[in-house]
Amino acid sequence: MKKLIVLMVVSAIVGMAACNNEEIGKAKDVNPETIYFDYRISGDEATGRTTVRLQYRFAGSGGTTLVLEDPSRVTLDGKMLNVDSSRFNGAYYEADIATDSFAGKHEIVFTGPAGKKYTEQFTYTPFQLGLLPDSMSAGKDLVLEIGGLEEGERLHLMMTDTSFRGNGIERIEKVKQGRIVVPAEELTVLKKGPVYLDLSTDIKRNLKDTTPEGGALYLNYRLKREFLLR
Repeated sequence: MKKLIVLMVVSAIVGMAACNNEEIGKAKDVNPETIYFDYRISGDEATGRTTVRLQYRFAGSGGTTLVLEDPSRVTLDGKMLNVDSSRFNGAYYEADIATDSFAGKHEIVFTGPAGKKYTEQFTYTPFQLGLLPDSMSAGKDLVLEIGGLEEGERLHLMMTDTSFRGNGIERIEKVKQGRIVVPAEELTVLKKGPVYLDLSTDIKRNLKDTTPEGGALYLNYRLKREFLLR
């Protein structure tokens, strides 16, 4: 009986892993009008790099990832991207670029199996965080000066301390007049000592030039800081 239970558990785990695998198909084998565009641009201040990952899926955002074959192709700023794949991500087209050189306007051109071209232009603007003091009083508001984002843009804010049971702070904040303010009373959930600040954008925009299936562009940039709360 015990062996049967173990086998059932193992089978369940294997089944779950299989469900996580991304299937891969060929764009030429599907109706060109059913291809969904999944564009993700993510940067990290710590690495100084930005990754552009483009995927084409059959019938929606959760569909089978597709490999492009001539005449299908995709270019980023005029440069053709080659296909890559992994067990959990399926087929994708990727570029790794220094963030400093990538900030600004860009163009993605996708040529479908029938030769039709779809052009998407976007601007990538990594935000900046003003200088933080090395230490600050728990009795004062924490004012974060934000540059590079428009009024009302959203930032994902996380603050944690070194305590095992610390609740920390996590929420979405809107930039108002170039800043985000964390009130002093909210800082009381943090234990005095080192505090870790994590800020990231998580912007989703519908693509303008797509097949009837549609598509989305995700823009993400992340930075971290540390200061002493006393």
